[in-house]
Amino acid sequence: MSAFVAFASRRGRGNDQAREEFFASVEDAWASSTRRNVTDILMTLRSTRPEAMTLYDSAGSYALLELLVSSVAQAAHWWGKQLGRVSMLTDEQKALTDDGLADIAEVVRKDWGATPSTRQCPVDLRALVRGTSADHPSIQLADLLAGAVRVAAEHRAGIVPSEAGLELWPTVVPLLDGSSADPGFR
Repeated sequence: MSAFVAFASRRGRGNDQAREEFFASVEDAWASSTRRNVTDILMTLRSTRPEAMTLYDSAGSYALLELLVSSVAQAAHWWGKQLGRVSMLTDEQKALTDDGLADIAEVVRKDWGATPSTRQCPVDLRALVRGTSADHPSIQLADLLAGAVRVAAEHRAGIVPSEAGLELWPTVVPLLDGSSADPGFR
């Protein structure tokens, strides 16, 4: 696992040692595997070395692999369904370049989804722009609210019990809906 993390991280790019350690780990795991399904998966992984090398050697960004990109698209869909026409403001993030935001906007304005069962309706998206908390205090407010929800949810789930989580829970629970939390969690 550590070889994969070193290979896949941005810091690992251009590090030939990290690349070779990753592929050596795959080879060792494949050679010592005694479970057929694991051996088959490792064999498939071994066969993807050329594609992995292309990805590894590329200096470009793979923004569409970032979870933040799909999160923005899902938020646009959810708010569009609730409000109709929407405008969205995102915080500055490396994955959210001008081209990336334009791609997200183009996708959500059309029917989208990998399969018919995951197909999403088009969003009436007026604007999708990026800003900073210095220019748009609402960004800082959203960060503060997200932190409060996290602390309260971690407390409620018993992950990180805290007095703050206990006190914040009644404030944040009205903000949760069926798509943002398990109804039994409330």
